[in-house]
Parts: sequence; structure tokens; C-alpha cells
Amino acid sequence: LHEPEAECPPAAKAVRACVEGTESEVYIIVNPAGAVVFSKSLSGHPLVRASAEAIARSWYFHPYKDKSGKPMNRSGVIVVRYARPPEETVNN
Repeated sequence: LHEPEAECPPAAKAVRACVEGTESEVYIIVNPAGAVVFSKSLSGHPLVRASAEAIARSWYFHPYKDKSGKPMNRSGVIVVRYARPPEETVNN
């Protein structure tokens, strides 16, 4: 339902770690209401992993119920993708 845009953290920008296609796989646990209650980065540049975990916790999913109608947690892996940050302009 809600997948916020991933912004490159300042430290990662400083070393140009966010290029087009930078990704981090994040393991998540989603509660029955659809909120991410746990996130752990599994891959990605070390300077974007903590950011990817924080971004993943702001995602929301459709509420989930099992076949009998009982609300349930679910888990899985999502991919947080970073767009290339805009180039800073230099005034001469």
C-alpha cells in the first residue's frame, strides 16, 4: 500500500555509494494490520544498509488473514532501490 522513495544517506552520497540501481535486500516481518514491525538488511553497500532498514519499516502492506479469517503476521524479503542522487551544482 505504501512504498516510500529511498533517499541516499549523506555518508553514502559523500563516497558516491548511491548510483543508479543501488539496492539493498531487506528481510521484513509484517504484522496483521500491514505494518512492518521488523527489518534486517541482507545485502547492499554498508553505508545504505541502515537506511534501507529504516525505509522498509515505513512500508505498509494490505492486512493479512489466513484461510479461516484469523489475522496473521507474515514475512519476506523486499528490495529497497536507490535512485542516483541529483548532481550538486558548482558555481564558478
